Amino acid sequence: MARATERSVIVTDMTGQKVNISDTSRVVTLGSSLTEIVYALNAERRLAAVDATSNYPQEAKQLMQLPSARSVTIEAILNIKPSLVLTLDTALPDTVSALRKFNIPTVVVSAKESLENAESKIKLVAQALSLEGRGAELIRNYQKDLAIARAKFSSIRSRPKVMFLYSGTNGRITVSGRDTAADAIIKLAGGVNPFQSYTGYAPLSQEATLIANPEAILMTNLGFSSLGADGILKLPGLANTSAGRNKKFLSYEGNYLLGFGPRLGQAVLELMYALHPELKK
Repeated sequence: MARATERSVIVTDMTGQKVNISDTSRVVTLGSSLTEIVYALNAERRLAAVDATSNYPQEAKQLMQLPSARSVTIEAILNIKPSLVLTLDTALPDTVSALRKFNIPTVVVSAKESLENAESKIKLVAQALSLEGRGAELIRNYQKDLAIARAKFSSIRSRPKVMFLYSGTNGRITVSGRDTAADAIIKLAGGVNPFQSYTGYAPLSQEATLIANPEAILMTNLGFSSLGADGILKLPGLANTSAGRNKKFLSYEGNYLLGFGPRLGQAVLELMYALHPELKK
């Protein structure tokens, strides 16, 4: 909820904190989906800095970049002299507390990966920037894509097993389990994540891979480019799975696939068509 006064707007963020915002001329976003929402609201001129995960749209890469919400320091943020900080709740509580001690309006936004929260993020950012009308338009477009996806979902006859592989910067390969963005979007697109025995990410295991026998391998573009199709097939057990034998490898830009921002409906639809070629666009 937001309450406007003559000089400011009061926003209740996702922690229940009431934040008084009177100046949105120098906004810092800590979270790729928040940066994307600001651009989608046509408010990018207000951005003073973004975090290192903000690589969409391309123009965001030209802005001052800070470390991610999990690792950014209070000193780095203060150097930007922000009038408003929009951050995902992955930021350290001490960082948020310090910002508020310095009287910097700080709006904490939930990073939860769900359809409902993606919409809530748009609404809250729009309220903080006093752009509720544009936010409502964004939400309507978002809901249109999701309505198409729901209609398609009802006609799906199969539930292919999909393994999401994450290729870390150190070459470590992990697999997505429950309560991850990858798990959520696989389900929304009519697939099944067979790795449900753990939460988060776990190292790739040949035994678990063969038992799961995924029919498709899902990755980010960055991860796929670092391995390539041949590299994926050399991973433990992958060549002997249905996905490996059929070379069913799907990759998408990371924030598009996992960001749960304004493009979520489009991402769900695109993955759904890839997993269910029998569907007509």
